[in-house]
Amino acid sequence: MPAASWSEAAVKARHLLNLYAASLPAEDTRHRALVAALFDDFARLSGES
Repeated sequence: MPAASWSEAAVKARHLLNLYAASLPAEDTRHRALVAALFDDFARLSGES
């Protein structure tokens, strides 16, 4: 189902990123840091910070 707003799209993206992050090996710190930075961006841009 398509998102009706940017905030709904961000919720879907967060879910997919959580699934992706859960599949990463613990030693893959580079990709884990990228996912964490995206979560920080989502919070900052949505006013959650």
